[in-house]
Amino acid sequence: MVDAVAILLWAGALAMLLFTILRWVPGGWSVADHLRIALLWGAVPLAMMALVGRRWLVLLPVTLACLINGALVVPTLMPRSSPPGQSVTLLHANVWHHNPSMDGFVAQARAQHADLLVVLERHHFQGYAWADALVDRFPHRLTCEEADCGNNILSRWPLERLGVVTSPWHDQPDKPSYLAARVHRPSGAFTLVTAHLSQPFDQSIQDAQAEWLVARLQELPGPVILSGDFNAAPWSPLVQRIKDGGGLVRLSTTGPTWPSSALFIGIPIDHVFGDAGPGDARVLADIGSDHRPLLVTFTLTD
Repeated sequence: MVDAVAILLWAGALAMLLFTILRWVPGGWSVADHLRIALLWGAVPLAMMALVGRRWLVLLPVTLACLINGALVVPTLMPRSSPPGQSVTLLHANVWHHNPSMDGFVAQARAQHADLLVVLERHHFQGYAWADALVDRFPHRLTCEEADCGNNILSRWPLERLGVVTSPWHDQPDKPSYLAARVHRPSGAFTLVTAHLSQPFDQSIQDAQAEWLVARLQELPGPVILSGDFNAAPWSPLVQRIKDGGGLVRLSTTGPTWPSSALFIGIPIDHVFGDAGPGDARVLADIGSDHRPLLVTFTLTD
C-alpha cells in the first residue's frame, strides 16, 4: 500500500510538472498552457499528501511547478494605475448562445450603469428583444446583421461601423468573429473592437485568427479598445502576440471568467485591452451563461 501511494504521488507530481512545461516543448499541447490556475490548486492536495507521508522528494517537482505557474499567473492579476482623464465604463459579456433567457443580463446591464455593452454569442437569428429592452439606456446599436458573427455593441453614444464584419461560420475559419466601431463620444471619439476567437484545440486556427486580428488593429484609428472572448489565458503566447502586435495592454486584470460554475479553477479567457490602465476591473455575477461578465472602467488617452 505504501509503495502504491508513493507511485501515485510521483505520478501526480510529474504529470503536474509536465503540464506546466508543455509550453516550451516543441509540438506540445497548447491547451495545457491555459490551465495554470487549476494546476496551482491541484498542487495543494499533492503537497499535503507528500508532507503527511514524508515524501520530501515529491515536493520538488510540485514546488517547481508552482513557482513556474505562479510566476506566469500572478502578474496578470495585478491592477495597473489609471492615468488622469475622463473614464469610460464597459460591460463585456459572452452571454452564451444556449442561454435560454437574457433577462439576467438585461437586469445586470441596468444595474451597472455602463457606457457601453459588448455582447457576444447573441446571433441575428435569435432576435434583439434583449437590446430593445435596453434602448432607453443604450439608444445606439451595432450588430453583425446577416453576417451573424454573434458580436453586438450597445452604446450611450453614436456608433459608426469600421471595416469588415467577419464570422468563422460564414467566412474562412482563419478569421475570428469581428465587429469594430468608432464610438463618437462628445469628449473624444475612440475605436471599439469586438472579437471572438476559436477554441484552442487547433492552435493553427487560433494563431491565424490572432494574426488577422492584429493586422486589423494596426489599421484602425486610435485610441483603440479591444473587447472579446479570446479562448486564451492572459499569460499565453497568443494573448501576448495580440497585445504586442496591437500596441495594447490588458485592462481587465481579473481572475477567471470561465467556466462560470467553477471559477476558482477556471481561466480568464474574456479580456479587455486598451492603451491605458483601468480604474476598476471586476468579474460580475452569473447571468445564466458559461462565462461571467466583466465590468471595466478605463481612461482614454489621446
